[in-house]
Amino acid sequence: MTVKRITLITFIAVSILVLALMLPHCTCETPDPARAPGVALGHQPAPSLLELALGRDQYVGSPSITLLPDGAYIASHDVFGRGSSQDTSGITKIYRSTDRGNHWTQTAVLDGQFWSTVFAHNGALFVFGYAHRSGNIVIRKSLDGGFTWTTPDNDTTGLLRTGTFGGTSNCPVIHEGRLWIAQSTRLMSAPVNADLLRADSWTLSKGVSQDTHWLDGNFTFWSEGQVAASPKEGVVVLPKINQLPYTAILRAESPAGLSFNPELDFAALPGAEKKFGAVYDPVSERFYICSNPVLPTHKDDWRYGSRPAMIRNAAALLSSADLHHWRVEQFFLYSPDMHHEAFQYFNFVIDGDDLAVVSRTAFKIGGHKPPRGHDSNLMTFHRILNFREAAPLHELKIDGSQVVRHEQTQHERMPLGVFAPESPYDGKPLDRPAALAQDDAGDVYIREKGGRTLKFDAAGNFLEAVTHGPAAPFSESLFNVRQPARGSCSWTGVVSRAWDEPANWYYWGRPDTPGETALFGSAGDVQEPVTIERIYQVKGLRFQTLSGVSVAGHGSLIINAGDSEGVIDVVRGGHALQLPLLLFSTTRLRIASGAGLVVEASLDLGGQTLILDGPESPAIDGPFKMGGGTVAATAGCPVRLGTPSRATLDGTLEVLVSEGRPAIPGDRYQVLEFPQPLTNRFRTVKLPDLPAGLEWDTAMLYAQGTITVRQAAG
Repeated sequence: MTVKRITLITFIAVSILVLALMLPHCTCETPDPARAPGVALGHQPAPSLLELALGRDQYVGSPSITLLPDGAYIASHDVFGRGSSQDTSGITKIYRSTDRGNHWTQTAVLDGQFWSTVFAHNGALFVFGYAHRSGNIVIRKSLDGGFTWTTPDNDTTGLLRTGTFGGTSNCPVIHEGRLWIAQSTRLMSAPVNADLLRADSWTLSKGVSQDTHWLDGNFTFWSEGQVAASPKEGVVVLPKINQLPYTAILRAESPAGLSFNPELDFAALPGAEKKFGAVYDPVSERFYICSNPVLPTHKDDWRYGSRPAMIRNAAALLSSADLHHWRVEQFFLYSPDMHHEAFQYFNFVIDGDDLAVVSRTAFKIGGHKPPRGHDSNLMTFHRILNFREAAPLHELKIDGSQVVRHEQTQHERMPLGVFAPESPYDGKPLDRPAALAQDDAGDVYIREKGGRTLKFDAAGNFLEAVTHGPAAPFSESLFNVRQPARGSCSWTGVVSRAWDEPANWYYWGRPDTPGETALFGSAGDVQEPVTIERIYQVKGLRFQTLSGVSVAGHGSLIINAGDSEGVIDVVRGGHALQLPLLLFSTTRLRIASGAGLVVEASLDLGGQTLILDGPESPAIDGPFKMGGGTVAATAGCPVRLGTPSRATLDGTLEVLVSEGRPAIPGDRYQVLEFPQPLTNRFRTVKLPDLPAGLEWDTAMLYAQGTITVRQAAG
């Protein structure tokens, strides 16, 4: 075979291979950035498979945005990837909008600028970052709104540090006379009136040592920190935690040092296994974050299930008053294609009542599609209107034999799972749902084709079967479904059995503050114990499912209602607390007729009052301590001590008698119940007043648990 023929055959084979690679990867359309949600202001065409194979791929990275005093927006992004100059001299592009983000103009391309943050300060515009990946720290200044920039040639013109450095865009803050910016998981700061182009104006803090034993041995590393500051919390750095939905609160002790308490300052934060954006809002006095929580429907994905840091197809706004307890306010972007589309690395600023957000976005816009969601071909702009009042827009829809929930976003509807599955309700499974309605209180009604109507709360917990529905009309879909009342947190158990995992609670609403009550109803899977491995403070517990719920683990629960009254409410079913329970507030325990609660671990009143409100009594089978507190038992609803030898009665027994007929001699009330007589004695027994001429006989209180009305002596 001749060389010419071999060459021809080789050429044909390679051509066929290239076509085979390219055809399924390319829609053969001209890329159109306008097809992406939001406003596209930076575009780097997605690579072909041949470009990928040759290492020529380039992507959009490091989105950043700031607001100028004249109302103009300035945004930036860099270009990364094997085909870029990221390792020698980074490229950053600058954009400007004078109509609040609707239209953008590119104003500059900066050579030698990478992983950068744009910000306005003292009448000038700055861009802070690195000369290239793992390069020198540099800063540039513009006095004409981003068209021309200084060059960081030396330590007086913007070359701040030489060496190996890295970080990501964040939002610099002013606090106690200094400007602070995150440098990965460290801080750089300078006096507010200093010349920011001078290296000697800046102080670089030391970092915090990391320990892989943290988070039960699941911690690997943190990176890509975000700076934030408030009058109460001071200056903090919030990094992502690799592959875990947590952040850490690294506190600035001084410009040169950070501190971290691993026992107190890890915080569960949905989506924080990826880089997120963060700001503090002085109006609401809350911190806000844009992140990428992993939806339960995507947690077992074949490609990324073990690497949640790569799942970036849903974008959410979260807030917190104290950096430890975060709530999801709403999802504002979603794509069902988690393998090729993503919204990530958010950076945003407050503009009045709105948030102006830029995203590093991977999206199929025609032409070659992004190889992965990570591989962004766009920077897009998005606006979150009235962010302080942000709330999810949910809809319910009948889907065959069940009812499903979705959330409306600025792009696709986002699936939130089943609202009402084919489970038994009032003794019968859900049968051919036909129509839906919601009343003014937020409760949802499902009418079956057979005529039965079932009532649920807004989280999907069954309440009762009703004969009449609400005045609102029934339809096959419900839009703008009202949400559960703030503070009611419903267990779903869709991810695991762990209380600690926010995704196990309706809309990531894990109960962990004195204003929140944990609710266990039909919306949750309770076939196995709900486990707690830490200490949680909640206002109360509510059990309203016939399926027995067990709460267990090596942690503990504290009932702390602040200035109000805690509550443990057992509506139906038999349930068990298999971990220590401690009261920090007066707590009312109500058990409906036919329901039950067993306290198998220790119950410590902690000097507080426990009111047994009947009509059933809990079984206290574990150690019982009062600590000077009070147990108030309604006559006929006795204190049931399963193991009297483990009861320390160092407090007050208060007996309550329901109003009714007047007491007469011989009336007997069961106020204690135990398998053998008590050897301990209450410090005080407080009994209700009796009419003149009558008195209480407590002789059998510790032998049989009864008290009797008798004629007063004399």
